[in-house]
Amino acid sequence: MTNLALALRVRPDLETKIKRVVFMGGAIGVAGNATPAAEFNFWFDPEAASIVLRSRIPEKVMFGLDICNAAPIRKPEFDRIASAGTPVANLFREDLGNRYPGFLKHPESTAYMWDSLAAAYLLDPGFVTRSETRFLDVSTTWDKSYGAAVPLDRLSVPDATPVKVMLGLDFKRVFELYRDLMTRR
Repeated sequence: MTNLALALRVRPDLETKIKRVVFMGGAIGVAGNATPAAEFNFWFDPEAASIVLRSRIPEKVMFGLDICNAAPIRKPEFDRIASAGTPVANLFREDLGNRYPGFLKHPESTAYMWDSLAAAYLLDPGFVTRSETRFLDVSTTWDKSYGAAVPLDRLSVPDATPVKVMLGLDFKRVFELYRDLMTRR
């Protein structure tokens, strides 16, 4: 969001030249993971997220925690990828096995597909089973709501375009795509 927001500030004409932005960030109906109100990506730079959400980019597609929480990676999913022995699967094993969430030492852990869902959407949008269109902003007030996705005040930003918020998914379908790509030789 930071890079895109900077580009939009330097070149406002880009708003309508960018056809679509697909991103992972925010939370609508679930708790945040950086604070009780905010998802980490929005919390890290809420001013940038606000600029993008308030923009006139014609299509904004949001993968927030609402849908990401429905895409857990647990030890059985980890094992299906980590055991493949491909170079990418070996990196996956090292990263998720020894770092976050540390499946090799903490097999009860859970990770989430997070950014991978946004990338998977570009390859197979059919795994999304439910979405809603909303006008959104991000709280930039330094209080308990800092970084939270909030409804957009349309009177203050009448030219803003809506955000398509992804809410439901076919986990089996998206995980098989993910597993296939992560284990391909």
